[in-house]
Amino acid sequence: MIVSREKRDAASCQLVTAEYGQCAAASAQAVSSKMTDANTKPDFIARSACNWLTQLDDCSARLTLDCFTKSQIMTMRDKQIEQMLRQFGNIPGWDDSKCPVVKEYQMRSGAETTFISFSLFFAVLILLNQL
Repeated sequence: MIVSREKRDAASCQLVTAEYGQCAAASAQAVSSKMTDANTKPDFIARSACNWLTQLDDCSARLTLDCFTKSQIMTMRDKQIEQMLRQFGNIPGWDDSKCPVVKEYQMRSGAETTFISFSLFFAVLILLNQL
């Protein structure tokens, strides 16, 4: 029996997607198990959240270019980070600048550039008011 390339590729991509899902679930389980341990280190929960984001980002390496374009993979990664950041903003001690995965996301999405632009805008505004 000959299986068409399209069907074989679809099955292969389903396997790749399933492996990604398993990796993401395993990283969530690993972080969750650490959260149950009593830990008094400063910003433990915030650091654990960053570690989880890093692990999820590492899981995206399982998404292959045979199944997704580089742009699709980056879009999926960015959407996942975006969703997680909405939740992480309420974590005590959370600081975007201390999490490398978030900093990379902000550089790609232009969030940091926007912040710099606003800072420059206000600096110029102050200078103009002094004239």
